[in-house]
Amino acid sequence: MKKIIHTLCLMLTAMSCLAQNQSFNNVLKQAKKENKLIFVDCYFTGCIPCAQMDENVFPNALVKAEMDKNFLMLKVDIFKDKLGDTLKVQHILNGFPTFLVLNGDGKLISSSSGYKDPGNLIALFADARQKAGQHKFLSGFSTSYNEKNIRHFTSNSVKPEKG
Repeated sequence: MKKIIHTLCLMLTAMSCLAQNQSFNNVLKQAKKENKLIFVDCYFTGCIPCAQMDENVFPNALVKAEMDKNFLMLKVDIFKDKLGDTLKVQHILNGFPTFLVLNGDGKLISSSSGYKDPGNLIALFADARQKAGQHKFLSGFSTSYNEKNIRHFTSNSVKPEKG
């Protein structure tokens, strides 16, 4: 019985990861089709500035109008969503909220962390649109992630000095 439950849990996890990957791919396709950029809000439950963005900034009429006109929004819980694991590694996320702006090919145009008031967020949007128009992308980041290529450290990796 435990084996069956374990197998079902693994299947559900795999299906969830596949669905998330498909939804991200769908957003990429939609961005290309609609000639929009992708605004990725990387947050986590319990993050006070993240909650303040949801309560005070994203509902702002000017922010909402700019978002609707030029962006597709993707919210990613960085600690619960499988896509969050990928984004943390790909884009070296370490402060929250983190906002990524990608084009339809998944190329990173902009990365910014911390609370933004409506004016600062609109400025971030304008800067990202300008950079996208000039085909300026941030380098050093990958549009794909292959876990096999990431070196995993174990407790045996570092040997204490003798002394």
